[in-house]
Amino acid sequence: MRWLFVLLAAVTLTVVVACGGGDDSANPSGTSQVSGGGLTAEAVDKLKQIVGADPTVAEIAGNQPYKLEELGPWSAGAVPESGQEIFIGAIATMVLSQPVKHVERDLPVATIRTYYPSWSPEDRAKYAPYRQGTARFAVDNLSRLHLSVDLDRGKVVGIKIQTEQDVNQRVAAVPVQPTPQSTSGMSQAATTIINSDPTLSAIIAGRTNQSGAGSTYTIANAHFAADAYTFDSPQSIEADWHVLFEFDQATGLYQAQTIHFSAADVATVSVVIDLDKGAIAWLEPVRQKAGPTATP
Repeated sequence: MRWLFVLLAAVTLTVVVACGGGDDSANPSGTSQVSGGGLTAEAVDKLKQIVGADPTVAEIAGNQPYKLEELGPWSAGAVPESGQEIFIGAIATMVLSQPVKHVERDLPVATIRTYYPSWSPEDRAKYAPYRQGTARFAVDNLSRLHLSVDLDRGKVVGIKIQTEQDVNQRVAAVPVQPTPQSTSGMSQAATTIINSDPTLSAIIAGRTNQSGAGSTYTIANAHFAADAYTFDSPQSIEADWHVLFEFDQATGLYQAQTIHFSAADVATVSVVIDLDKGAIAWLEPVRQKAGPTATP
């Protein structure tokens, strides 16, 4: 399923997300019910109400009791100029009183837009700080769910489940249908589109970088190519970025918007080409990971 990972970021990720049908309406000011040190009593009460009324949670848990643990604020990060945190709402771990033997279903996924705090106030007022979609999972012995709740919208926008050995919870992603077809390498058409795009040319000009081998994808009747440009050192880049807003992994239909912002600590630029339209579909910066990752 690496095809979608590459299309979404042109780098290897770990979660399959179908970005279709999500609501991208904005939360212009961020929630007023969260403090920097944690959740207010009012926010906790609202969180409980939202979770208790959520239809997906109800379908999974049934009528059994549950506990909400590890409550905390959910943030999109701080605005660079002011340092003001953009709070979205709350996160919580839902612990079921009795494990559910087996569940297979679509779950909502909310992916924070990495550079959202760097967008202009006008663009932040138009769009939510996360991209919403769905992912299908099969779970055995479901005991815990990790929730992301937008308090201002009054909605559970993300439900994350993962393998948790201490409660014998086992999770597997379910492959999307139809299965996309992929081949390694970039076509001449894709290379021509990349080389002629003025925005990408301006971004990589004068910056030492390496591009990958690239890949070509067919999703239903849609045709894409994807590549990534990795810099020798982190870059600060101001540009008109083509940001992905929705992607339907079953049909290949997508929506992208041009957002002007300055991105700091850019390690890689991800580019996806729409071969049917003969143009770049989306072009986004990928932030450098913070610090080395320990390996066993």
